[in-house]
Amino acid sequence: MNYPLVMVELADLLVDPEPEARIGAARAIAYTQNEQGVPLLRLRVKIGDTSPVLSECLIALL
Repeated sequence: MNYPLVMVELADLLVDPEPEARIGAARAIAYTQNEQGVPLLRLRVKIGDTSPVLSECLIALL
């Protein structure tokens, strides 16, 4: 839908307390295929998280 602030919203979800929200954000970033999402995913991986969240972030980076 070309929402201009989508990456801001997804960045907020990548730090949500619920792992399901972080997983959904990683999937959404991958779906957008927007290069602006790469630094967000890399930061989430470097900060660390639960295995399922890290897996989704790494898959999204591929």
